[in-house]
Amino acid sequence: TMEARQLSRIIVLSAIGSVAGTIDRGDVVKVLAKYLKPQISEADIKRSKEENTYPQGLQLSAIAKTAQEN
Repeated sequence: TMEARQLSRIIVLSAIGSVAGTIDRGDVVKVLAKYLKPQISEADIKRSKEENTYPQGLQLSAIAKTAQEN
């Protein structure tokens, strides 16, 4: 995982194994922002990309655990 290996981004591969793109913490926050309340601002998403961090107070491990259970 990004957290376990302390990666700033991960490479996404296509079905045939070629590089399709990358995902960084800002991309993760942007997707989560669609579902979370209170909403995460575009400024927070931009800051996540620039600083390679998640917004303060974002309980990502709890969100990931809930997602796995569902």
